[in-house]
Amino acid sequence: MTQASDQHVSSDKVLPAVLGFLAVAGLYASSLYSYLLFHSLVELFSILTAFVIFVLAWHTRRIQDNRYLLFIGIASLFVGLLELVHALAYKGMGIFTGYTADLPTQLWIAFRYLFSLSLVLAPFVIKRTFNAGKMFAAYSIITAGLLYAVFTGRFPACFIEGAGLTPFKIVSEYVIALLFLASLGLLIVNRQSLDRTVFGLMAGSIVASIASELSFTQYVSVFGPANMIGHFSLLASMVLIYRAIVITGIEKPSLLLFRNLMLSEEALQRAHAGLETKVQERTHELARANEELESEISERVRAEEEIRKLNRELEQRVAERTAQLEAANKELEAFSYSVSHDLRAPLRAIESFSRIIEEEQAARLDDSGKDYFRRVREAADRMGKLIEALLRLSQQTRGEMRRTTVDMSRIAREAADELSKTQPDRKADFVIAEGITTAGDPVMLRVAIENLLGNAWKFTDKCDPARVEFGVTRMNGGAIYFVRDNGAGFDMAYADKLFSAFQRLHPSSEYPGIGIGLATVQRIIRRHGGSIWAEGEVGRGAVFYFTL
Repeated sequence: MTQASDQHVSSDKVLPAVLGFLAVAGLYASSLYSYLLFHSLVELFSILTAFVIFVLAWHTRRIQDNRYLLFIGIASLFVGLLELVHALAYKGMGIFTGYTADLPTQLWIAFRYLFSLSLVLAPFVIKRTFNAGKMFAAYSIITAGLLYAVFTGRFPACFIEGAGLTPFKIVSEYVIALLFLASLGLLIVNRQSLDRTVFGLMAGSIVASIASELSFTQYVSVFGPANMIGHFSLLASMVLIYRAIVITGIEKPSLLLFRNLMLSEEALQRAHAGLETKVQERTHELARANEELESEISERVRAEEEIRKLNRELEQRVAERTAQLEAANKELEAFSYSVSHDLRAPLRAIESFSRIIEEEQAARLDDSGKDYFRRVREAADRMGKLIEALLRLSQQTRGEMRRTTVDMSRIAREAADELSKTQPDRKADFVIAEGITTAGDPVMLRVAIENLLGNAWKFTDKCDPARVEFGVTRMNGGAIYFVRDNGAGFDMAYADKLFSAFQRLHPSSEYPGIGIGLATVQRIIRRHGGSIWAEGEVGRGAVFYFTL
């Protein structure tokens, strides 16, 4: 079976070779008898090949999945028409009388230009579509224009009897050869879109066309040997393009007419095989994932049970802690009540009795005794103020927050006005930024701003003029509020003591107070989820920053 198949393949190759040899020998013999006959036979074969290519391409245009064949077919029809006129105008045919050998040479150059340019353009339509009717009309106009130019004498002269080829003819042959070379390069670039056999035959046809053009640059007579070699090269070119398009299109249409479909089927088969492999891999992965998921679900069930257990314990601890906090709050309220009522009564008694003794026993007391009783009353008054401060501090920690929109600029202006009224003779500039609003407890924030501005007012007492500023700046998308003054300032080494209750960095003799204001501000700021810090320099003022 294999031997019979090999013999069949061998005969398929030998028979065309034998027929080709006989055809070449016959054509050569005809050239010895009559060069005109030789020329006519070669041109006739070329013309018939061009027309057959057109017929094949045109009648299969609706089933082609690659427009390369249709473009070559339409071009072949009009190239064949020009070549037919060239053959009829050849010297010795006697059809077009009154013309010299320049006429067929001009027609040769015209149809070779059209053919080479068509091969250059053909690769660009491999992956594109075009309107066949419009393309047919365009080639009709171009062909008619070339024939009109040749027969009306507007086409450049190509051959002069007795002198040979004109420079235009020789240069044109080289230009045409370069166009064929360019078409070969473009064909190589797009070779993946063509079958290997079709590509090889088309490339061979283009190479033969280049050889033909180079031969036609050398002849001095239309019947000379250079002209014969050129026509044999032309014959080889047309045989190859005939086998590439006509024979292949008839014997193996899938290689030419349905090339893209065949490639798509092959790609589909490869994709199907790859998909089966991926499905198998994915199935194994899913099986492993299911096992891992089952294990994870079991682990999650155990974790959820553990979480429920911890939640029950946490709820119990929260309940216990809540009870402890409620008890602590009650104790704190009781302590506050005790401080507010029980401690104030003895203080009032001390203050009252010391005043009575000082007034009724004034005659018995010397200056030193009077001074002692004055100090007792001042100490009792200071103790009362400390108790009031502790109560306010406790209230800021325990009070319920009522959040709303707070106009901080308005609060600052009102606080500044109140401070200015306490010392109307002081020269002080308050700079309050407009439009500063935030969300928070309006009562608490009023206390905080009043304390900060009051602090700045107090420590700028010795400045002339004093300057107190309230504003806001932005950092990392957040608001940072500040109160800045040009007063006494402080040593940054002691900045950590600023917000501790009853801590003072300046003697009360210079700046009166009990040291509870900044501690109160800090607790208010913390209750709003913010922070507060300060920067200062002795004698150069201070600035307090806070966020909410």
